[in-house]
This record gives sequence, structure tokens and C-alpha cells, in this order.
Amino acid sequence: MERQKANPKARSNRIEVVALIDGKDCQGYRVASPKGKGFTLCANSGGPGSKTGLYLVSGKPRRLTVRECARMQGFPESFKPHARPGIAKRQFGNSVAVPVVAAIAEQVSKATR
Repeated sequence: MERQKANPKARSNRIEVVALIDGKDCQGYRVASPKGKGFTLCANSGGPGSKTGLYLVSGKPRRLTVRECARMQGFPESFKPHARPGIAKRQFGNSVAVPVVAAIAEQVSKATR
């Protein structure tokens, strides 16, 4: 991991890339601060941070857990993801955020009344 800048001290409204893996500035190789926005979840992507992106936690880069992916997509805590983490992460990468679908459905319902 090659540091690009220091961790931000406060929350940020954008993705704060703080390091690169193997010097590659592309999906799956960027390391973000957990104080910024999250990377887009991907169904198919390569690199050490494939599907979830990497976040600098306690000085080390790590991928999101399946539960963290579910939370990023707005799934309720009661949602049971696939038992195999790779398949579950691919499904979350292919899904549309639940709150977005709910908001669209609400607007369509209002327009058709």
C-alpha cells in the first residue's frame, strides 16, 4: 500500500482516497478513508478490493463485510444474505439501493392517483 495523503480529521461528503495498492489508481486498488463516502459496490471487479473497495481501518486496508454491504444498499438488518460471501457481495453489487426504489415507488404511486 502506497499512501497518497493523510486521513481526513472530519467527515467528508466525498470519497477520500488515502492510498493505492501497487500504485494503481483504479477500482479495487484504491484505499479510502472510512470518514468519507463509500465506493460503489460492483458485481464484477478485480483487485484486492474487488466488489466492495478497500477502506483504511486501524492502519490496514480491508474490504467491507457482507453485512456492511447490505447496510450500504439500505437492506434491513433482518435481511438474510446468501451464505457464500462472494455470491452475497455480487448480489449487493447488482442491486439498487432499497431507499431509492422506495422513493421511486412512492412518486409513481402519487403520479397515478
